[in-house]
Amino acid sequence: MEIELCAASYSSALKSNGLPFKRVELCANLEQGGTTPSPGAIAATVENVHAECHVLIRPRVGNFNYSMDEIMVMQQDILLAKSLGAKGVVFGVMDDDDRFDLNKNLHLLEAADGLACTFHRAIDSSQNYMEDMQSIINCGFHRVLTSGGGKNVEEGKAQLSLLMNSQPEIEVMIGGGINAENVKELCDYIQPNAVHFSATDWVKDESNNMYSMNYLETSPQKMKAILAKIQE
Repeated sequence: MEIELCAASYSSALKSNGLPFKRVELCANLEQGGTTPSPGAIAATVENVHAECHVLIRPRVGNFNYSMDEIMVMQQDILLAKSLGAKGVVFGVMDDDDRFDLNKNLHLLEAADGLACTFHRAIDSSQNYMEDMQSIINCGFHRVLTSGGGKNVEEGKAQLSLLMNSQPEIEVMIGGGINAENVKELCDYIQPNAVHFSATDWVKDESNNMYSMNYLETSPQKMKAILAKIQE
C-alpha cells in the first residue's frame, strides 16, 4: 500500500524525508482546504524532497465548479508544475449539478499529458458517486483521492469497501480524517491501494501584530504515529 503526505508547505514536505512516503501532495492554504502552491515551493520540493512531488491544482477555495477563465489558469498551473519537474498533478472539476464535468476535466488532462493525474475529493460531492467514479476511470485518471462520498473516511468506509470490491481500473487512495487512532482499522476494512493524510497541528503565530494568523503544519509526532500504525 502506498502512502502519501498532504503537505501544506515546503517545510512540511521536507518532514517526509527518510520516511516511507511514495508521494507528497504539495498545496498551500490547507486551512481553507488547499490551493495551488507557489512556483518556488514546487521547485524546492522537487529538488529537495525524496518522495514524488504531486501538485494540487486548485485556483481558489470553495466549490469545484470552475469557469473557463479558471480552467485556463489551471491549465497554466499544470504546465508550470510540469516544467518545474513535478511528477503529477491533483485536480477535479464538477458541474452545476455536482456531477463530473467531462469537457473541463478533459481540458486539464490534455495539459497534464505525461504527468500522473489524481482526481481529488471533489468526487465526494457527487450526486452519483459510482457513476462519476466510472467517468473518472474512463477519462484516464491514474488515481482518485476519496472519502467514499462522506465527510471523512469513517463516514464513507462502506462505500469505499464496495468500490474496492468492484475492482476499479484505477488506484483508490483514501483520505479525509485519517489519524493514528483509526488508520489501521480503516485500511484493514477497506483494503485501499493508497492512504493519504496531513497529520497537522496548528502553529500559533506569536508575532502579535495586525497580520497574526495561526496556520497548519505537519506534526512529525502525528505523522510518525500514523506510519507506525500502518506498519503494524
